[in-house]
Amino acid sequence: MTQNDKKENLSFHYLGTIVSKNGFRFDRPKSDYGVDATIELIERIEMKSEVRYFASGLSIDVQLKCTTQKYVNRDGLFVHYTLAVKNYNDLIRRMDR
Repeated sequence: MTQNDKKENLSFHYLGTIVSKNGFRFDRPKSDYGVDATIELIERIEMKSEVRYFASGLSIDVQLKCTTQKYVNRDGLFVHYTLAVKNYNDLIRRMDR
């Protein structure tokens, strides 16, 4: 397994664990068109004496990045990561729609 394969797998499993533990749905699309994963809020609704769970329709698309280099900067609650122009433009293009 290549180093990139290892980093990609670690990224998905780490995020999936955190998201699932907090009651959200984590989905990885079959085709990657700039979106690596989708995180969706799952609603807990009590109906009479029964608890039901529903997909809320509120979601966020995620593009994962992983590095073994020490060029990630932390500033309080924020993490600064140098993103390739191509990846940045893909994110901006999605927001323009």
